[in-house]
This record gives sequence, C-alpha cells and structure tokens, in this order.
Amino acid sequence: MTAVGRMSKYAAAIAATVFAALLITPLGTWLAGAILSRMLAADDWHIDLGSSRGALLGRPTYGGVRLRHPPSGMTIEAPRLALSLWDYEVEVAAPQVELRLTGRQEEDSSAIPRGEAGAEVDFWEAAGEMTLPVGLLPNISIADGHFQLRGASDSLHVELADVAVSYARGASSESPPSGLLTLAATLSAIRHLGTDLGTGNVRGSLAVFERALDLNDLSIDLKAQVLSATVTSRGRLELSPELPLSLEFTIRSKAEEGSGFSVGDSVRVRVSGSLHPLSLQLAVKGAMREGVGEGGPVNVTLRGRVEEEVVVVDSALVMAAGGEVSLSGSYRVGEDSLNVAARFRALSLDSLVAVEGGGLLE
Repeated sequence: MTAVGRMSKYAAAIAATVFAALLITPLGTWLAGAILSRMLAADDWHIDLGSSRGALLGRPTYGGVRLRHPPSGMTIEAPRLALSLWDYEVEVAAPQVELRLTGRQEEDSSAIPRGEAGAEVDFWEAAGEMTLPVGLLPNISIADGHFQLRGASDSLHVELADVAVSYARGASSESPPSGLLTLAATLSAIRHLGTDLGTGNVRGSLAVFERALDLNDLSIDLKAQVLSATVTSRGRLELSPELPLSLEFTIRSKAEEGSGFSVGDSVRVRVSGSLHPLSLQLAVKGAMREGVGEGGPVNVTLRGRVEEEVVVVDSALVMAAGGEVSLSGSYRVGEDSLNVAARFRALSLDSLVAVEGGGLLE
C-alpha cells in the first residue's frame, strides 16, 4: 500500500471516529447547541442553552435554556428542553414566556424586508405568498407553561398559567401535509390600569396546512365581576393573495346573581371576506331573554362591512321595550367623520325617560 493510500485510510478512519463521537457522546449535543445559537443570532435572538447532556442518537437534553429577542420584547426561559431525532420530537418543560410591548412603533427602515431592487416588501403580500413548512415541523410538546403579556407602563397585563401546547404531525402519506396544534391554559389574570377584569380558561385546536389555517374550535370561559360568558369560535384563513377569511364566534352568557343576564342570552357574530385588500362582511345576531329591568327581552340584528377607510353599518335592528330601533351609519377613518341615523317605533322607556311613540333621529 502506498503512502497516499495509507494517509487516505487514516483520514477516513479519523473522520469516522469523529463523526461517531458526535453522534454517541455529549460532544455532538453541545456542538449542535452552539450551531443553533449562531443561527438564531442572525435574527437578533440571544440564546443561552446552559447545560447539555445526552447523545444526538439518544435523547439530547438542554437545561437552563434562556432566549431573548429584544426587538419584540420577548423572553423565554425553560428549565428543560429535550429532543428526539428518532421520534422527530421536541419536548419543553415548564417554559416561562414574557412578551413586553414597547408602546411605540418605530419606523425603522432596516427592519423592513426589501425586495431585490430595494423596494419595501408589503407585509400582506408576503403573507399571501407564504407557504408554511408543515412537512418540516417536528412533533412538539410543551407542558406546565406560563405566559405573560405586559403593555407599555404595565397598563395591560394578561397572564396564562398551566399552559399545555402540542403539535402533532399528520400522517406522512397525507397530501398536502398537515399538522394539528392544540392549546389548553388557565387565564389567571386580565388587568387594565391595575384593575382586574376577569379570569377564565382557554382551550382549542388549529389545523395547519401549507396554504391555510383552520380554527377547528376555540373556547374561552370568562368570569368577570358582572358577567360570566363562554366564547366559542371557528374559522379559516387561506394563504392566497387576497387572504380570504371566514370566522364565526358565539358569546353565551352564564347566569350570575344580580347580573341581569340569563342562560339563554347569546350573541353570534359572522365575519367573511378578505384581508388584502381589507373587505369584510359582518353579521351579528343576539338575544337577551330577561332584558334590563322590566323592559322584557332584547333582540339585536346587525349587518355591516369593514373596508380600508370606512366602517359601515348597513342595517341594525334592536327590538326592546315593546318597540324597535333601526340604525344605520358609517365612520370614515381618514376624515374622522361619523354619520348615524336612528328610527324608533313604539318604544317605551319609562324607566329612563318618559318617551313613547315613534320618530327619526339623525
């Protein structure tokens, strides 16, 4: 065997040994973490993986994980992050997530994506052309999480506890590929300017496709000082140029002593249209069985639309106090102008003012 042949053989043996060491020793886990840190740093993420143990071919685990993204005000801390290459799975234990809003939106041209010719890329156009990497996402499991959203100067505080999130990949034979994202959490606090607004629970699931998002079911149980209600919703967003959106949600009140509401009180809202350009149709229908005071039941029906520069109520009908009120109007954003017309008929509001009859108010 020539000297060159021996050198090639030795080089191949050394490379194989190093490769095996990266796969079956903690060295590979440490190196993978270092590479990930470098990659995330390019997007302004600061990451500290703390400790690492386990082999890449086993179940590599990182402890004391901390991520910060100063531009968005987000901080993520997790005592444990485990990977499984065989199961293609990521497991995160007890993450603490905080998102702090800055209270201002800066016009920073360096943060705006640009095209090849230097032109600014429109966010909505980019979203309409987006293809989600559903086939590349691993299975994800997050348990015992905690999330906090804080507004500027702590004016707003939303807190979620016992957060459980999972993402399950669809069958490999599915075309197009899909995944299912599920969420369950306790809404432990909603505060505005230091005032407690309510608590509740959140649960739901979202089907994820390459070019669409399907909200299968989202349920939010809210309990406030004067009202308890359940909000359920379903909808679909398609990732096409016009970003078609369809959304339906229902608000059902729960009977609370002294609240003035009954179990039958509900409001149903339907939204359909496109986000780019903004053109949405709105339909609202609600009923309040017991009504307010001695006024009897209240029924509300509304149809309207939301466009780029105008919000229009085409028709609204409120039936209460033995009569009805018809409303229509519009609000133009650019002109900051509001036009409203109201017509009432056989309306008796003895408990408020001594008015009974009909008329037109503009």
